[in-house]
Amino acid sequence: MKPSTGEHRLTRLTTVASRFGLSPSFPAVVLREVEALTAAPGLDDPTLENFSDLPFVTIDNEDSRDLDQALFIQRDPRGFRVYYALADAAFYIRPGSLLFEEAVRRGSSYYLPAMSIPMLPRALSEGLISLNPGEIRRSLVFVMTLDEDGRCRTTDIVRARIRSRRKLSYARVQRSWDDPAGAGFRGEPFDESLGLLGTVGRLRMLDAHSRHVVDYHRLETRIRFTRQGVPLITTRVRFEVERCNEQISLMCNIEGAKI
Repeated sequence: MKPSTGEHRLTRLTTVASRFGLSPSFPAVVLREVEALTAAPGLDDPTLENFSDLPFVTIDNEDSRDLDQALFIQRDPRGFRVYYALADAAFYIRPGSLLFEEAVRRGSSYYLPAMSIPMLPRALSEGLISLNPGEIRRSLVFVMTLDEDGRCRTTDIVRARIRSRRKLSYARVQRSWDDPAGAGFRGEPFDESLGLLGTVGRLRMLDAHSRHVVDYHRLETRIRFTRQGVPLITTRVRFEVERCNEQISLMCNIEGAKI
């Protein structure tokens, strides 16, 4: 039977990847380590803070599967309190393990048109480590208090259990900002948090502007194929919610560097 256009395209992509020593599959010994971690995920660790009652959400692209950041923002008597949770990959990928060696060998995840080659087995990157909605997960949480101008006053970094309430997309949150009456999240426990993301993000951008930080409005480029194998290249301007979320991530980088 003649392979379909899609199968032929994936075969060509796999061939290209193999020239650089990249493979979508993992050695059996590495996968056995994954099975052991899945059986004992460390969620009962008594040293973990319990933030599972806080209404975290993840905000990513529509097709994202490895959800590595979640946030929750609330008002503070002197400004704002930001909780920014990062998937705790370091707990599972330990130096000396075969998983660690394989991750170092790969160096990164790689994205080709219609195909990705992950740095970690998908059972981890899209499963146990990913901050999937409704699931208790280990995370590294930046707890930051900000003043009314969005400037960070204090930062604590703790390991904690969290439970994301919803997997949201940038487009969905942007619609809620543009038309809160028609596409908002009224009644949801994270509704106020999403509104505060916009408030804090804009304050952080104003602060960056006052410090003459270069404001780079980059475009997002995507490549997809038609059924006939013809590549289609599209670009789009990023949503405001992406830029606000980016500001929270940059703040974590700044605070982490201070520590």
